[in-house]
Parts: sequence; C-alpha cells; structure tokens
Amino acid sequence: MKFQFQRKARVALALVAFVSTTWMYGCGKSGPPRYEISGTVTVDGIAVPSGTIGFFPDGIEGPAAGGQIADGFYKIKASQGPTSGSHKVEIRGFRESGKPVTTGIGGTTVGPSAVSSAQKVEMYVPDKFNSKTTLKYDVEPTKNEMNFDLKTH
Repeated sequence: MKFQFQRKARVALALVAFVSTTWMYGCGKSGPPRYEISGTVTVDGIAVPSGTIGFFPDGIEGPAAGGQIADGFYKIKASQGPTSGSHKVEIRGFRESGKPVTTGIGGTTVGPSAVSSAQKVEMYVPDKFNSKTTLKYDVEPTKNEMNFDLKTH
C-alpha cells in the first residue's frame, strides 16, 4: 500500500512539474510572428544623422515596431520587428541646427555663461513623413530591407 501511494505521489508531482513548466514557458512565442527589417533613410539624398523609424499596422492586427536611425541606417531585429502585412511608416530625423545653446546660469540668455559650444537640435523631417505620414510598407514574412529616400520638394 505504501508503494502505491509513493508511486501516485511521484506521478502527481511529475504532472504538476510538467504543467507548471508548460505554463511558465508556454508552447511557443505568443502573438503573431515578427520579422527583421533594415535599410537606409535619406532626406534629399543626405543620410539622416539621427532619428527614429516606426512601423504601425495599417488595417491589420499586430504590435507597432520601431527603432533608431544612426548615420542614415536602421535595423530592427525580428524579436522587436513588425508583423507581416501593411504598415504606415513614421520617420523623424534630427540634426544640429547651427544655433548655439544659449541657456546660462539660472536660465539666463545673456552674459558670458549664456553661450556654449553645443548646438540646438531640430527635427527637420516634414510632417508628411511622421505625424501626417503618407509612407507605407508591406512587411513580408521574411527578412525585409527597405530604403527610404525622402524628398522635401
């Protein structure tokens, strides 16, 4: 009798361990598959020095995806990438404005402490490529490469 109890206890313990492991780790990744995407971003033929790029599902279910642009290049790994299907694309580019930062001690804008060697940063990519985007891209269920050559004129 003691043997049967121990056997049932071991079976029950193994079953609990299996169910717990399955619950903790799941049967696979949740949500739709995501895909890597990379490429270049230029404005009027000049690489965007710094910025962000976002892919937002357009008429499909799925998470948004985004990444950084550095020296005109972006890469979003599959683990954080967009799902397959149509996406609106938003691009924001930043550059030094050529205007010095003029905040001094206590927030003053005059005097010897008011000017530094740093420059103000401006977002220079037009709204039609970000908040009022007209850009779209169909993400394929594979590695994707998409280059964006934005024209301001």
